[in-house]
Amino acid sequence: TSEIYYLKKINLAKQCKDTLAEMNTYYNIGLIYMQQSNFIKSADYNFIALDYFKRKKDTSNILNSLQSIGYTYMNLEDTPTSLKFYREALELFKNYKDNYQLAGLLIDISTGYRIQKKIDSSIYYLDQSLKISSKEKDNFHFAIATDAKAQLYIDSKNYYQALILAREALKINQQSQLQFAICQNISRISTIYSQLKLYDSALVYANEGFRLAFLIKNTLIEKECAQNLSNIYEYKKKSDSALRYFKIYFAVNDSLKKESQLRGIAQKEFLYEKQNQEQLRAKEQQLSQTKLEKQKQINLIVIVASVLLAMFLIIGVINFRQKQKANELVLIQKKLLEEKQKEIISSINYASRIQRSLMPTEKYIAKHIKK
Repeated sequence: TSEIYYLKKINLAKQCKDTLAEMNTYYNIGLIYMQQSNFIKSADYNFIALDYFKRKKDTSNILNSLQSIGYTYMNLEDTPTSLKFYREALELFKNYKDNYQLAGLLIDISTGYRIQKKIDSSIYYLDQSLKISSKEKDNFHFAIATDAKAQLYIDSKNYYQALILAREALKINQQSQLQFAICQNISRISTIYSQLKLYDSALVYANEGFRLAFLIKNTLIEKECAQNLSNIYEYKKKSDSALRYFKIYFAVNDSLKKESQLRGIAQKEFLYEKQNQEQLRAKEQQLSQTKLEKQKQINLIVIVASVLLAMFLIIGVINFRQKQKANELVLIQKKLLEEKQKEIISSINYASRIQRSLMPTEKYIAKHIKK
C-alpha cells in the first residue's frame, strides 16, 4: 500500500518537475523493497537517488542512500562492499553533525565488523552508538544497538546476558510499535531460548516471529524463524512439523537467491560508477573547453593589446620625429634670426661710427661759434 502511494507521488513530482521530492521518494521505495528483501529493486532506486543527491551535494540524503546501499550488501552477505559504503558515509560526518544518523551508521559498521569476527572493533562502534543514542534520548537507535549487543553475547555464548538485552530492546520497540524491529527482537529471543534449550519458550517466540515476518513480508526474518521452528520441532520429535518448516526455510532461502541478487546489484553499481565517470569526464571536457575558450579570449586580448600598443608606439615615434624636426627648424630659424640681428646691430654700429666721424665735436663747435 505504501509503495502504491509512493509511486503516485513520483508521478506527481515528475508532473510538477519537483526532482527533490521524486528522489526522496525513490529512497523511501528503496527502504520498502529492502524490508521485503528485494535487494535488486532497493539498490536500483537507491543508486538513482544517490547519483542525484551527490550532484546536488545534499549531505543528509547522501548519507541515507549510502547507508541503505551498505545495508543491502550486508543482507546479501557481501560485508566488504557493505563496509565500503559505510566508511564513505562515516567520512562525511567529519564535516556534518547529525547524531541521529550517526548512531544508526555506527550500529551498521559494528554489525559488519562482528560478521568479520573483528569483535573489538564491533564493540567499539556499538558502544559509541549506545553512548550517542542514550545522550540524545534516541530510543529507536538505542533499542537497535541494545539488540545488536545481545547478538554479540550470543556469539560469545553468554546467553543469559543476551536475553536481558534482547528483552530490553523488545520492550522499547513495543512502546514505539516498530513492527520491523519487534520482529527482529522476537527472532533473536527465540534463538537465545533455543540455545538455552528452553524449547517451549523458544517455540512461542519463533511462532510469533514467523507470523510477524510473514505479515510484513520480511523474508530474512521469516527464514530465520522457519529454521528455528524446524530445529525446535525436531528436538520435540515432531518430524512432520520439523520437515514442514524446513521446507519453508529452504523455499525462502532459495527465493532470496543471494548470488544472483549480488550480481544484479553489482551490475547496477557498475552502471552507477560508469555514469559517474562519464559525468566526470564530461565535466572535465567542459572545463577544458572553457579553459580553451578563455585562453583564446586571453590570446585575442593580448594580440589586440599588442597591435594597439604597436600603433601607439608608431604614432609616438612619428610624433617624436615630427617634433624633433620642428625643433630643429625652430633652432635654424632662431640661428638665422640671431645672425640677422647681429648683422643689423653691426650695421647700426657702423653707421653710428660714420656719423660720429662726420659730425664736429662739441669742442670744435665751441671754438668756432661764438655765443
